[in-house]
Amino acid sequence: MLNQIAPIISPDLLNALYRMGHGDEILLADAHFPGESFGQRVVRADGLRIPDLLPAILPLFPLDTFVQAPLAMMAAVPGDQLDPAVEESYRLAIE
Repeated sequence: MLNQIAPIISPDLLNALYRMGHGDEILLADAHFPGESFGQRVVRADGLRIPDLLPAILPLFPLDTFVQAPLAMMAAVPGDQLDPAVEESYRLAIE
């Protein structure tokens, strides 16, 4: 029996995190990201928000301290209007 795992972490996501090793990366993206054509493995988390997933994942998956930037956020495409509240919600979840 596993304890202290957030109920929003699906068995598929838990398995993907378990199998990750040094140098592996995970990308959290919205529903419009072309994951099936971009990644080797896609684990869907339909209906869940990234600010909710971050604090559920981070206790299970420590950030890599051997790289300069263990976190990155996609840059806006030209013409897009960024909502600063989105980045702030991510930062709150990470901190």
